[in-house]
Amino acid sequence: MNENRRAFQTYVGASLPGWTVAVIVAVLLHELAGVDGWTAAIVAASWIGTDLLTFPRKRRYYTSEPPERRMLGLTGTAISPLAPQGFARVHGELWQAVTVDHDVTLPAGTTVRVLEVRGLRLVVERLPHAEAS
Repeated sequence: MNENRRAFQTYVGASLPGWTVAVIVAVLLHELAGVDGWTAAIVAASWIGTDLLTFPRKRRYYTSEPPERRMLGLTGTAISPLAPQGFARVHGELWQAVTVDHDVTLPAGTTVRVLEVRGLRLVVERLPHAEAS
């Protein structure tokens, strides 16, 4: 089975309790609060639909791909000088980082690319300005 399909099935399984609550809320709105049946159904469908539409952003949390592999190739910014080690912000998170070339010092603000993950430390290289995204 392909990885995306497996991730989606895992996501649906994890979402079922929330979707069940959405249906129960819709039924209670209809039965106890006197809300029109179609309106209650739209409330439940909106809840479930929003979950389904946000799956692409959440997919990485439902995959068996190692987190280290997902980090490779991401770009970030050196927060402190990397001489050869310091800190870099990658994907919104602060990481310990070390330059691939230990003889090079990268100043704070340099755009870097992740080449390797060693535990909780990233091995990075300077990213030429033309490639920065």
